[in-house]
Amino acid sequence: MSTAFSNSPNPIDPKVLVIYSADSDSINESVRLLDLLLGQFAQNVSFKEDESVTSNDLQNITHLVYYGGIAKKLPAPTIQLITEFKGQTLAIGENVDQLSSRFSFMTTRSETAINQISKVDPSTKEPIFQLLEVNYPITQVELKQGTTLFQGWRGDLSFPLFIQYENSAYYASHNLYNPFNLYLSEGLASFFGKPLRSERLASIRLEDVHPQSDPKLLKETGDYLADKGIPFMIALIPVYTNPETKKQYHLSDSPQIVEVLRYLQDRGASILLHGYTHQYRSTETGEGFEFWDVRNNTPIWGPSDSDTKVKKRFEFSSKDHYDSYMEGLQAFEETYVNSRIESGIRELTDLGLYPLGFEAPHYVMSQAGYEIVSHYFNYLLGQTQISDNDWEHMGVSPYQSAPTFLHGMTLLPETIGFYDNTSLTPESDLDQKISEMLFIQDGMLGMFYHPYLGLDKLETLISHVEHIPNLNWLDLRKMNASVRTPNLTITTDPQGQINYRNASPHSEQQQVVQTIKRLGSVEVILWGIAILVTIMVLLFILYTFSMRMNLRKQLFEERNISG
Repeated sequence: MSTAFSNSPNPIDPKVLVIYSADSDSINESVRLLDLLLGQFAQNVSFKEDESVTSNDLQNITHLVYYGGIAKKLPAPTIQLITEFKGQTLAIGENVDQLSSRFSFMTTRSETAINQISKVDPSTKEPIFQLLEVNYPITQVELKQGTTLFQGWRGDLSFPLFIQYENSAYYASHNLYNPFNLYLSEGLASFFGKPLRSERLASIRLEDVHPQSDPKLLKETGDYLADKGIPFMIALIPVYTNPETKKQYHLSDSPQIVEVLRYLQDRGASILLHGYTHQYRSTETGEGFEFWDVRNNTPIWGPSDSDTKVKKRFEFSSKDHYDSYMEGLQAFEETYVNSRIESGIRELTDLGLYPLGFEAPHYVMSQAGYEIVSHYFNYLLGQTQISDNDWEHMGVSPYQSAPTFLHGMTLLPETIGFYDNTSLTPESDLDQKISEMLFIQDGMLGMFYHPYLGLDKLETLISHVEHIPNLNWLDLRKMNASVRTPNLTITTDPQGQINYRNASPHSEQQQVVQTIKRLGSVEVILWGIAILVTIMVLLFILYTFSMRMNLRKQLFEERNISG
């Protein structure tokens, strides 16, 4: 029998090479999903397509991963590189039969369908099972030697899903979407020799708070969590846009909500920047998208008041002209994202609110967008978009992850969703999602809650989670968060202290000008009248006071003369 990877040498900083077979030579959605899962355990990961990899790419590599996303004949040099590699090697999905000299401990057969997964519970050493919603295909494997971490089932028949033998492992599915991302993640912990925490991390956000939110409900829900000792985050939108009138309300227009936000921040809440307006075109704040053009299913490549139709390559006479056109669209997105991120950070910090992480509205953002955001934040909340062609292609990991496509940001995943007030069975839905995560050792329970639902449903949500053994609520303020713009920095330390530095703070005059710019013409006139009346009243008071003082002086002088 083999030894598990967790008993093998564990490099402090594993260096990973992924060789992949896909339907194009560029990184696709499945490869990004794999990047997301590998990023839970390794930060030094590189990718090579199976036709272009060379022996030089394996220099100093500690872990080799082959991903067979499609069935194809592998190049002979690639087969040789994989089979002769001396370090830890994992094969996923198709084409493992061509690597038989490396994987001689097993034989692959045709595909089979499974509807249940099992593993051995590490605490009881007894098998536990998880029923799948539908039948899923996996590669049928006949195991000669080695151990099976996960098994798939169809009726009474079992099929190895994650197999390991000495320094080789195989995952019998190229499907990396939920729930197969969960099983592979726990297998990767073993592959990298990373002992899991033996604790269950959890996180909660109060979601979609904006200038028109109810301050009373926000305070009630925040106080409830703080009183229970649960660290929490507030996903904050600085500007609310009315979809009918197009009028914008900034947080500075809502002093009551600002007061509650500062109060909850003082009680330990971590503020997140949840977009700037959380909307695009004529959509309402909190409902619309901000960093993706849903109408055209593209990144934000044009102003919100125009319907930017993206031209295709065949519409241009040369590739150079097409490339120049695309560079213009991408330059617009860069300016747009930078402007909104910096405006959001500036408006929050001007009010004494300090964002410690970023959450994209509806988790939707292009790959270029993630790179831009990484210049400002080191934590991303929620889930990730893994395609630049379709916003509905999303990915999430069961543990914290720092994949290469997030450019140094760490994802704090949302894994069990929220209290869905529109569902007929919201509590059963929650239990189902929680059960799915509990099946994975130490799978993180990431959730959010809308304060407008009131306190009672939040109490229900927490009651479904707080009984879980070894639960540890994540506190972003104690995780060395870092936020930077050209003029300011926000950092936290392990004690939860927020440190803020502004190299060029706005003058009072600048803040007045910004406030005036946000006001409509009628409001400016009314404020002008109010200021003028105030000045007149003050002048009248001064005049009256002066007259009284002169009268007293005159009476005093007359009294002296008569005396």
